[in-house]
Amino acid sequence: MLLASHAQQRGPWVVVAAHPDDETIGASWAMQQARELVVVYLTDGAPLEAKYRARGFAGPRGAYAALRHGEALAALGMLRPRSLQTVWL
Repeated sequence: MLLASHAQQRGPWVVVAAHPDDETIGASWAMQQARELVVVYLTDGAPLEAKYRARGFAGPRGAYAALRHGEALAALGMLRPRSLQTVWL
């Protein structure tokens, strides 16, 4: 398989995600093949309007962003790459 053969190459894999969970839903199998992984998030995943946040979450936007950050790191940790770097824009 093409993706598995690329995993043996040197250098990190870079995954760009619009917001947390896009990388997990869309590329988790491929990311498991990577030895070194860099995930770049374009947003913090916290909608400006509270009505678009998870049902039952009543805290401020910053707290929701922190929650999404923690969820993303927990999900990425399950992949167990040798090296993991996250960049939040």
